[in-house]
Amino acid sequence: MAREVIVLLCLCVPQVGVADVPAPTLGLPQLSDPDAVIENLTRKIISGALTGQQLADAYLGRCGARVQTRDIRGALDDCTKSINLVDSATPRLIRGQLYALAKNYSAALDDFAALTRLEPNDPRWHGLSATLYWRLGNIDKFAAESDAAMALVPNRISSLKDRAEIYFNNGYWERALADYEMILASEPDNAEMLHYRGDAKTFLGRYEDAMRDYDRALKLDPKGQAQPIALAKTISLLDQRRYADGVVQAQIAADAAPDNAYMLLWLNLMRAHAGKSNDQDFSRRSEKIDQKAWPYSVIAYEQGKIAEEQVWAAASAGTDAQTASNRKCEADFYMGEYKLARDRDGAMTLLTEAADKCYKGFIEYSGAVFELRALGENVKLGH
Repeated sequence: MAREVIVLLCLCVPQVGVADVPAPTLGLPQLSDPDAVIENLTRKIISGALTGQQLADAYLGRCGARVQTRDIRGALDDCTKSINLVDSATPRLIRGQLYALAKNYSAALDDFAALTRLEPNDPRWHGLSATLYWRLGNIDKFAAESDAAMALVPNRISSLKDRAEIYFNNGYWERALADYEMILASEPDNAEMLHYRGDAKTFLGRYEDAMRDYDRALKLDPKGQAQPIALAKTISLLDQRRYADGVVQAQIAADAAPDNAYMLLWLNLMRAHAGKSNDQDFSRRSEKIDQKAWPYSVIAYEQGKIAEEQVWAAASAGTDAQTASNRKCEADFYMGEYKLARDRDGAMTLLTEAADKCYKGFIEYSGAVFELRALGENVKLGH
């Protein structure tokens, strides 16, 4: 379960993204008859009557039409001819995205850099480079380009929030913390940001500082933060091996969200760690959980009602491959926790799977790493 799963988009303003639009549209207007457009523009181009800007526009128009017909090589050639005649933003944008889709990342970045020179006050062009650098794993250049984009937008704090979430959910907690610090310098009473800064501090091992952020967030927004703060404290206390205190917080979270299966699973695992398992209460609380929804099958497994294979089947039932993978990661963690007192080797296998394969924004990822470290494994958290 992710705190908030973020799909990486441009950090600044709505735009055509590098890998967030399907080829062959690239956000271009859809032509009713692109072949006719290509034929008409080809006649004009070969006539020799067009020069300068008019010829550049003709090549650009044919480039866009060829994108729609999936003639990517022809589109690249036409956009290049347009750029060679009159260098402007539109053909650079189209060509850069075509290069990115073709995985010619160096050429794509060259075009995106050219866009920042052609239109230096438009934050979208830095955003395109930032997005591509992220996908290439160059976090330093992602940070530099996103900084440049944010310097050009009126609401920098909103963009910082987006970037902090991206960093956090991908395990870059030092970078996330730096962004949360900047946000809270402008919005010191933002309870949600205090909560998230506390999470970053927890994952960096700064437990006392994290608890202060959690407590202040709870004081500022006792109704909205009661359940998420209780869960955040539960996760922090798991890493600190303060299991009895963790039970208290997990129970607060479960009481605040009685129909949330994840809260119940955390309560059950913290009780097991503290030696306070309560099967009767677990059964009573499970009656409030939707039995047809994921992850009820994990609860049923822990109650001995179904076998492990049935949990895997439920994880994949009626959903796409990515969701099934995410569910398997969750099941790896919770079933690994459940097995600790029953089958240590089996538990270690499942927890290792969760730590290796879970999306880093999932609480099951951090929980698995914390557990493996408690068991003596040398496991790194995040990047």
